[in-house]
Amino acid sequence: MLLRVLSWNVHGCIDYRGRYRPGDIVDQLEAMDADIVALQEIETGPGARGDGRDLRQLLTRTVAPYQVFAGTLQRAAGSYGHILLSRFPVERARIIDLPRLDVEPRKLIHGRLCVNGQPVDVFAAHLGFRRREQSEQIRAIARRMKRASGPAILLGDLNERFRRGATFRALNPGFESAPRRATFPSRWPVLPLDQIWFSGFDIVHSRVVREAGRLSDHLPITARLRLASKRHRSE
Repeated sequence: MLLRVLSWNVHGCIDYRGRYRPGDIVDQLEAMDADIVALQEIETGPGARGDGRDLRQLLTRTVAPYQVFAGTLQRAAGSYGHILLSRFPVERARIIDLPRLDVEPRKLIHGRLCVNGQPVDVFAAHLGFRRREQSEQIRAIARRMKRASGPAILLGDLNERFRRGATFRALNPGFESAPRRATFPSRWPVLPLDQIWFSGFDIVHSRVVREAGRLSDHLPITARLRLASKRHRSE
């Protein structure tokens, strides 16, 4: 089984010139053709940007039919938060409050997907900016990921600048990551804020999608994962 996974902070669908471009974001997502997608900084509701379109409905129609949304801020025109999209059925889902020090609440999406009959736990997150906050949040996520009974994937904007920081300490050993590549700022990327971690899979390929650099302040990161053999997973 081969899975294509993607994480992208779409910055409210605002491009580097300040233009609202949800249609171009959706077109780029369709071109990247991922099976499981985590998007951060999503604004939903038909009045979110005054154009009458609900981005969640648009994503469900065009990118993937199953979704789990975690709203972190409620605004007059709609909700703001992050979303998990899947081409595979979501057997169950939870939205979990994460420790916070900042003004903005942070939440973890935990979806149990049925991938061709195989349960896969997928976690999607957008962590805070402060190092202490990040450390507490990733430890809370790691505890849940380590309770997964089978393959597991973490996708998200973890806002961590250091390659061997709190995330590495919390998830290694036990989980592997796609190669850490700079994703922010998108036009001259220097910081590896966006990450993919997994267990029960072998990584086949990973890349940062540079052609999407004009659509957000982050670049998308993608990976192709192959389900590892039972013998390999037990080692």
